[in-house]
Amino acid sequence: MIRLRGEDSEDALREWAKRQLISISADAISLMRFLATTSLTTLAVFISLIRVKGPDMTAFQVGAAFSIVLSALVGLYGAIPRRVHLSGEQDLLELHNEHVRRAWKLAGLWLVTWILSIVSCVSSLFFQS
Repeated sequence: MIRLRGEDSEDALREWAKRQLISISADAISLMRFLATTSLTTLAVFISLIRVKGPDMTAFQVGAAFSIVLSALVGLYGAIPRRVHLSGEQDLLELHNEHVRRAWKLAGLWLVTWILSIVSCVSSLFFQS
């Protein structure tokens, strides 16, 4: 039978927290890469639809394309890895929560910019003459 002492449990918990910090960063980076790819794919589809409709782009369509690029930039910004230097004085749970909050905020910002770009794209394609 293995009996854990307080130090063993504390060390195991600390190692688990470190792995979680690495994991949340990697997961957030993967998510933001996916979102940036989604934006760029949306841009490609939008430009293809514009080209089918006609050779010239209106100013409103250029603005709609720019809004898609803006959402892609948000995704790319979120995909930039952040360096974290762990020391014994940091609260690992708070650091983990900070990473999660940052990922949620950036994903929410991406979603808002992407939805606004989709609305502007649809309106520029079908409701502008």
